[in-house]
Amino acid sequence: MESIKYSHITNNDFPRVDYAIINYFNQKISRAQLKQRIQKLSINQKPAKLSHSVKQGDKIQFYLCDESDHRILPAPIIFSTIWENENIIVINKPQGLVVHPAAGHWQDTVVNGLLWRWYEHFKNKDWDVLRPGIVHRLDADTSGVLIIAKDTHTHAFLVDVFKRRVLQKIYFAIVKGVPRTQEGEIQSKIRRDPLHRKRFSVAITAGREALTRYQVLADNGQYSLVKFKPLTGRTHQIRLHAKLLGTPVLGDPLYARKDLQYPHATMQLHAYSLFCPIRQGGKKHRFIAELPIHMKDLLSLIGIDEEICVQ
Repeated sequence: MESIKYSHITNNDFPRVDYAIINYFNQKISRAQLKQRIQKLSINQKPAKLSHSVKQGDKIQFYLCDESDHRILPAPIIFSTIWENENIIVINKPQGLVVHPAAGHWQDTVVNGLLWRWYEHFKNKDWDVLRPGIVHRLDADTSGVLIIAKDTHTHAFLVDVFKRRVLQKIYFAIVKGVPRTQEGEIQSKIRRDPLHRKRFSVAITAGREALTRYQVLADNGQYSLVKFKPLTGRTHQIRLHAKLLGTPVLGDPLYARKDLQYPHATMQLHAYSLFCPIRQGGKKHRFIAELPIHMKDLLSLIGIDEEICVQ
């Protein structure tokens, strides 16, 4: 581990800290390499991101891992392909699979599997080395539809589609309890929980706006099958909004208590469909990921017909 402590910014030629660090190394490291290797970053003893602005007199402290330590390598990661053409790949991400490399998951992610199967599309140096082709993400414990771009032009287009919300998503969840109303909207602000770095929380003033529509498809009095349509794309949005309804997602390790009847249940949340354009001026396509076996089995146990999910 190499470390450079308290480097001084003596001019204002580098308004972002990543450019300042690259300049320190005399251009011998790229922004993509820096993003991959940096472990800790602070400005004036406060945690910072690489996009943070710097000014004359700022003190920067950062640590870089060895270049070889976190090299992203191809690996035979198992996931099924729903649809593919010359520009995109749509996969059904299984539960438990992390989307892109990060601490603790450098060689066992969707990205490693993409490099294994489609290396010729992702070896280009113009890609973000940690997220080549990745347009959006799903939590590790959430299964379902994930769309990936094969080229940077398509990637930019799809990122804009998600940013402008020119799409429709449907999730299915098995929740604990029964919502008071059969359908409705949940609106709140969401922010990172200041007391728990892995969690998010509903906020009154601070945070980002989040809106979700829901519909109860079936229930047995104790558990419900609910369809969620997120109209915004906040981290943990559906999980938080399900909890706000008073019916947290069954098996959710962050926002639900362990269920007494099904204590070994994993998170029952699945990204079922994505309806979006895949090229400029093109019509929208609907991509569907079949309900995973762990949710089918649980629906059978609680007496709800899985066929109700077929839209």
